[in-house]
Amino acid sequence: MASSQLPEAARAFADGDVELSPQAIDDDAAQALVALLVERGDAARPARLGDAAYKALGKRARKALHLLRTRGVA
Repeated sequence: MASSQLPEAARAFADGDVELSPQAIDDDAAQALVALLVERGDAARPARLGDAAYKALGKRARKALHLLRTRGVA
């Protein structure tokens, strides 16, 4: 799923400084969003998502943050 195919809420979160409601995206979109943030080397947004109450999204985001740390980005 390319960035242009992300739901509007996920794209706004990735491109701007808006909050993301975990209920606004499905699992596939969440996976694509986290992958996009890793590809961009963005550690701040996965850190924010890692604190999300939605467990599946938070877990993906924390894994992405660990991956970025191993790459020396975060």
